[in-house]
Amino acid sequence: MTKVNGPLRIAICAINTRFSQSSTAPEFLIAYASKYLSDRGFGESDYSFEKLEFSLADSPEFIVRRLASSGAEFYGFSTYIWNVEIVRRLVGYVRSAFPETLTAVGGPEVISVISGDYDAACGAHFAVCGEGEESFARLVETLIGLRKKGRRAGEAGKDEFVRIDGVAADSSMFGCAQMSIYPDTTKRTECPSCGRDEENNVRAHSPDYFCSKRLAVVRDVDSIPSIYTRKYLSEKKRNYVYLETSRGCPGHCHYCLSSLKVEGVPAVRRFSLDRVFREIDAIVSTPGIERVRVIDRTFNEDIGRARAIFEKVEAAAPEGTVFQFEINPAGFDEGLLAYLSNMKKACLQFEIGIQSFDRETLKSIGRDGGGAEKTSDSLNIQKNKYTTAEIVDFLVNRTRVDVHADLMYALPADTYEKCVSSFDRLLSMLPASVQFWQLKLLRGTRLRRDAESAGLTFEKFPPYAAIRTREMDAFQILRLQRLGRFLDLIYNHGHVTTTVKMFFRIFEKPSEFFFCVADYFEANSIPESAVSKANLFQHLKDFAAARMLPERRDLYEMTVDCLRYDFVRAEKKRFSLPDFLKRAANHENDVKFERFRSAAAAAGKKIRMSRSVSLFGFGFDVDKFSRCPGRSVLSIPRPERKECRLLMRHIVNPDGTFDAQNSFIHDPADVSALDFLNFMDKNIAPAGENSLSSRENEIGDFEAMMARVEVLRSSGAAVVQG
Repeated sequence: MTKVNGPLRIAICAINTRFSQSSTAPEFLIAYASKYLSDRGFGESDYSFEKLEFSLADSPEFIVRRLASSGAEFYGFSTYIWNVEIVRRLVGYVRSAFPETLTAVGGPEVISVISGDYDAACGAHFAVCGEGEESFARLVETLIGLRKKGRRAGEAGKDEFVRIDGVAADSSMFGCAQMSIYPDTTKRTECPSCGRDEENNVRAHSPDYFCSKRLAVVRDVDSIPSIYTRKYLSEKKRNYVYLETSRGCPGHCHYCLSSLKVEGVPAVRRFSLDRVFREIDAIVSTPGIERVRVIDRTFNEDIGRARAIFEKVEAAAPEGTVFQFEINPAGFDEGLLAYLSNMKKACLQFEIGIQSFDRETLKSIGRDGGGAEKTSDSLNIQKNKYTTAEIVDFLVNRTRVDVHADLMYALPADTYEKCVSSFDRLLSMLPASVQFWQLKLLRGTRLRRDAESAGLTFEKFPPYAAIRTREMDAFQILRLQRLGRFLDLIYNHGHVTTTVKMFFRIFEKPSEFFFCVADYFEANSIPESAVSKANLFQHLKDFAAARMLPERRDLYEMTVDCLRYDFVRAEKKRFSLPDFLKRAANHENDVKFERFRSAAAAAGKKIRMSRSVSLFGFGFDVDKFSRCPGRSVLSIPRPERKECRLLMRHIVNPDGTFDAQNSFIHDPADVSALDFLNFMDKNIAPAGENSLSSRENEIGDFEAMMARVEVLRSSGAAVVQG
């Protein structure tokens, strides 16, 4: 980089998983560096920052064109497991196409460079390992200083870079990259990565980095400027933001990068509560933000602080806004549980990392094994000692918290049977969703470093999934992978929650149900991917028919009612049921209602359902069954055979969105009255068609039916009009 007029142009690039998401890393880097450089006397004439955001949906060619058009002289790439391969490609392109331009990478995928895993640097000039704000700012400061002196980065001493915590610099910048193989029996190169072959010839330079020996870390996290400005929150009309209230983690899980600690630095560093509260206020006051992901690794390691933030969220969050937290199941006490059970607002979602219920498995990955204790039916408040299963059960059944739980398979001490057992135990509690993860051996983690001694074989490309262990062969892991796929397809999407409860009542274990569905898909050549919602309902109905008919018709009919209920409850606008979910016509009622129709016509009455109302029929009380929370559904009776109706009123909100109000009708007289209205809607007759004198009995029945309609009107259970 030669000395030129104008500022050093720096582009910070993020490649997100999808357009709706937005990484906070570029924002934090730019905010901190701008403040840092300003405090040291640098101004707009010395540097400029640009943020470039992309998604995995963008082609590499498009990204390259955007990078080139920015005219930057220094590109920084935020690097994660999902984008590392494209970052590697982009870095290679920039270095080949623009030799004078510098590149840097940072993020979780880069952290292992500092320990000698130079491939993780993706071929960039610099890698920043760890928390990048301060170290990146110092790196920019060094480059600006060299630029003012008209010097290239490679003309500086390597110590100018490696003295910065977490920074690694490509040694090729310092003159070694141009070496070629040539015979020499006396001279030795000064480059530590250049050696000699068996014939004592100097080898060509291999990729190497001069590295700092200490991970980058920000000790005073409040020194990082807040990024939650009105401009940031309103750009892209975002409805999903990330929030950080602390950094670090007290845990030492062998598979997690947060287990890496820096000597002399607290494991957890917290932003001040005043700052956190101000940022929450800024976020919730921005229209359109519906979800806030709090990215602290173990949010509730300080129980008192966690409760204070929960209370702030409950007070400040508008209806419909949800805050997500990563929660340690051991981080609860009686007071926090009591508070959560009394919350009036459904604004919290907990991501609970369980991983396994087996003690030996948990110990093999550096966890305490508390989740393996025997589960009791209720919390032992007196002893203040709760197992993981008790905590999950309490949160699902006795709070309004939306519980999402994580399990891992292929851990070092896992067996196939242990994994399935943990799966069944967790699914029986019916949390909102369950992520069943295949172990990933991330760069820089202890588990990856010790993979060979632990008997773990893993894929060498992202996401570095375990494919064989001492206890499990590849076929068992693939079978568990299949179990996770159908868990996502059927359970986690939330389309068929009532139907899943019914299947769990019918099958002996949750895993048995998912394996049977998977076998059904395979036997019928149904693809596992790109299954639409309507097709999912159709496939599950056909699966139920194949498993239950003709011997278990009652269970089949219950299951179809559950499918119909799930389909209807998910809709807001007016719609028509798919044919495969419609009930068969009740011919006995048709004969009865035909007499009512004639009586109505003779009386000159036209009786219709409101145009804003839809009516759906059920032969079982699936509403009561659906509303039963948590795992208790596995012990209650199956739905009662009873004619019920769901009356749905469709609403258009002032902002143009749609909503629905639902009334479930159980009373036989109300059911009959609603069926009559529905019948009249489809069988309107002109007035005066028949004489009343010859149908006195029918007229009496008709008047009774009309009286019931009026009761429904006055009670508000139904919205109908004459």
